[in-house]
Amino acid sequence: MGKVLRGRQGALKVESRKSKVRNNMDIEVRLFATLAKYLPPGSDGRQAWLTVAEGTTAGEVLDRLGIPRQGAKLIFIDSVHRKSDTALRSGNVLSVFPPIAGGQGDGPGTAPGARPAAQEGQAAKAPGGGIPGGGSPPPS
Repeated sequence: MGKVLRGRQGALKVESRKSKVRNNMDIEVRLFATLAKYLPPGSDGRQAWLTVAEGTTAGEVLDRLGIPRQGAKLIFIDSVHRKSDTALRSGNVLSVFPPIAGGQGDGPGTAPGARPAAQEGQAAKAPGGGIPGGGSPPPS
């Protein structure tokens, strides 16, 4: 018999695990950006209340929702950064964020107009080729 994860307005049936009988508990799951599509049908925006077995880990919830592990970059439980093997407790809020692009350089995810970082052994130059912090280079 399968377990049912219940959202406020919908349910998601998942396969049962053969283990000792555990009590159920309710948790809130918040999925951000591209992860919201993994919430059960009828969920409220980017969040849902789910009923899971006591002792269920954050990673097990992600697996049951079909979220690839590499798709869940940041996991927070009650606003504290945690790992996927952290066990949940009744009433916890599980928030999950996907990887976010960014950084310096000319590659994908670089902000328009961003300057590349100085290479090793070179001082960073201020706009216009001057010395960072203002002023002119000393006379030679």
